[in-house]
Amino acid sequence: MDETAVKVLILKNNKVLVGKLGEIPPENVILGDPDHFLIDPVSYDESADLDKCMVRYPSRRLTSDIKFFIRSDDVFFVATPDTKLLAEYLVIIGD
Repeated sequence: MDETAVKVLILKNNKVLVGKLGEIPPENVILGDPDHFLIDPVSYDESADLDKCMVRYPSRRLTSDIKFFIRSDDVFFVATPDTKLLAEYLVIIGD
């Protein structure tokens, strides 16, 4: 199984995502290709109440996939989520 940790990502386009972040082994990455993956990402809206601030991303109406690839060049900031945010995230994704 992949080694992942739940992280908060602020992308360069100001989108905030919470998800299980994992790294693709460097020997499997070609320069410019995605070098990380997100499992069960959710979009976070800081202006909403905690019980409504996270929504699956992308929506289930678009895809049922739960694993997505991302380039570290597209990420501005990575942090560990607050305990309350982590608990709510785990409820949203059903863990």
